[in-house]
Amino acid sequence: MLANTPRNAIRFGVLGGLMLALLGTTFTPAGAPAGQAATEVRNVAAVAADDYALTIDPAHQMVTLGGSVEYKVRLVLLSGNPSAFALAVGPLPPGLAVTIVYDPTGATLTFKPALTTPVGTYTFVVTATMASGTRSVNGHLTVYGSSD
Repeated sequence: MLANTPRNAIRFGVLGGLMLALLGTTFTPAGAPAGQAATEVRNVAAVAADDYALTIDPAHQMVTLGGSVEYKVRLVLLSGNPSAFALAVGPLPPGLAVTIVYDPTGATLTFKPALTTPVGTYTFVVTATMASGTRSVNGHLTVYGSSD
């Protein structure tokens, strides 16, 4: 272990959502014999990497054939800087259409099952893609027949 340096302080990489950047400093190894030349190592400074959480509200809804329901999807910035993103939704059963209307922090998803959409409960995945990677969240939709 190096004097004055926490055990894992000189590791470089992504740790707990933080990207670690290196800054120059010189240390002498702990327990080094007297007169040994200083060994150069690098101090670590935490720099926030772009990191997000993706949420959906509500997680489950029900809709009749020919009706429509809305979900709110939010991309929550945990660290770093906001960036552009794109959403994808799937898989969807035949006849179930989805429209995506974006806003600065996410989107509204509107699902409209056609009269030919098979009745049942479906799980769909919403995936957000941005420069720093992708995030996904599951939603559920139950489609049932007309109440007529």
